[in-house]
Amino acid sequence: MAWKPRATKIDDVFLHGYNEETDEFSALMPKITATEADLLYGLLSRIFVYDIMKRLTAGEILADPWFQMD
Repeated sequence: MAWKPRATKIDDVFLHGYNEETDEFSALMPKITATEADLLYGLLSRIFVYDIMKRLTAGEILADPWFQMD
C-alpha cells in the first residue's frame, strides 16, 4: 500500500517531482499490509491531536497495538 502522487499542490502551485525513477524507488520500498496501515493510521491520528488533554501519553503510545506487532 503506497500513496503515489504525481504532483503536490502548495498555495495553488503544483510542484512536480515524481517520475519513472520515483516509481522504481517506490517498488523497492517494503510494503505494509492493510491491517498494518490501519493500525498506523489509528495511532498517528491519536498522536497528532491539537488538544493536549485528548492526545495520547507516551505510555499509551507504547501500549498501542502498532508496537505490539512482531
